[in-house]
Amino acid sequence: MRPGEFNINPQRGWELFGLYLFGEPLQFNLDLAPCAARALSEIPGLIQAGYSVLRPYTHIQPHSDFPDSSGVRVHLSLQVPSVSMEGTAVDSELPGGILYGSCALRVKEDIQIWRKGELMCFSGASEHEAWNYTNEERIVFLFDFGGKKMNRSKWPKTIRAQVEKMQYPDLFTEIDHKKIN
Repeated sequence: MRPGEFNINPQRGWELFGLYLFGEPLQFNLDLAPCAARALSEIPGLIQAGYSVLRPYTHIQPHSDFPDSSGVRVHLSLQVPSVSMEGTAVDSELPGGILYGSCALRVKEDIQIWRKGELMCFSGASEHEAWNYTNEERIVFLFDFGGKKMNRSKWPKTIRAQVEKMQYPDLFTEIDHKKIN
């Protein structure tokens, strides 16, 4: 990953450049994205925000986010594969009824297709999954609002460690370097 980037899911193929997490601004990343930082400063009750990249042939398995800290999740599609479930390249079905050649989001029983420049809204606390079975990346700007802030001590340990490493990159680079040598 690049400096300032952290991945809340260790699953390969899904990356998040986080800007807010559980109501806390990630200032190191906000400084790297001033336009997004300005836009986000206008959203009351912001809980989560960042750029989400779903690489080709990646499937984020069904999951639900923290009920208290998940309010309304919004995806603004910035880049979407040219082939979708409506395209002609869909030619076979994968396990679970997912179509090869598709890039979509399932929330509960509803399947939605990302379209460039359009918004998708849903509850992150609802079971959802995403997949990209195309040759292109899907990039969305996501943000949650209306949930409750979460004290950093309550964050999952892996996420807390990634954020702390991101905030003190020189310290951790030095530690990582010593471990390698």
